[in-house]
Amino acid sequence: MIQPVLTAPLSRASLRIDARRESDRVAGAIREQVTRTLGRRGVVIGLSGGVDSSVAAALAVRALGRERVIGLLMPERESSAESLRLGRVIAEHLGIEAIVEDLTAMLESSGCYARRDRAIRSIVPEFNDGCRFKLMFVRSGDGYTSSSIVVAGTDGR
Repeated sequence: MIQPVLTAPLSRASLRIDARRESDRVAGAIREQVTRTLGRRGVVIGLSGGVDSSVAAALAVRALGRERVIGLLMPERESSAESLRLGRVIAEHLGIEAIVEDLTAMLESSGCYARRDRAIRSIVPEFNDGCRFKLMFVRSGDGYTSSSIVVAGTDGR
């Protein structure tokens, strides 16, 4: 198991790390977990094109070798084309196989989009297919998280 390094509150000093040593430590923990604890030969990493999944894939390659890592890209109809492009770039850069599985049909058939749209309409009755929306989560200083939705109508308001 990967042990946390921080024992004190986060500060500028806690960002002064030996990046090579830490990445070696994490890669070693991945190797231990995958091969010994789980008894597996490799991993499948969901690649979103973002920093977190890119770092996870790079560490997995470092730990196991590129032939034992597969990148899984899972776009859906509302995904950014840029995310898919970046996920492919990361897979190519790391030299790992990339598999694309479009999730749109599964999300549609399970009613995921319809349930989401009904939930939005319960708050914003004018919401329709032409509207754009964004969910926002705000964490206050006292640790509470609140959420809100911003909806732009077809007229841009």
